[in-house]
Amino acid sequence: MENKGIFEVFFRVKPFTILNIVRNSQGEIHAAKVAKQAGCTYSHTRKILLFLGKKRLLTFDKRNKKHTINLTEKGNQVAEHIGKIIEIDKSISRMPKM
Repeated sequence: MENKGIFEVFFRVKPFTILNIVRNSQGEIHAAKVAKQAGCTYSHTRKILLFLGKKRLLTFDKRNKKHTINLTEKGNQVAEHIGKIIEIDKSISRMPKM
């Protein structure tokens, strides 16, 4: 636990990583692309995406055969706040140890 940052101690990394990938995507993004960028299997990514959808942080828009993923306003706010925690974690990690 000594080597972990604050973020890894308090949060699960993969769900936020997936949320952040959707937030930072340029244009349309699909579950397979999110899985590849997050370094997760497609099934694990899909499970996390469905959970985030149930919590109304994401929406799915079906076009053609693929579902595009978009953040809701609430999802964007959550990602923004967690991003601030990550920045604090980075600044703490750079501080000299006593």
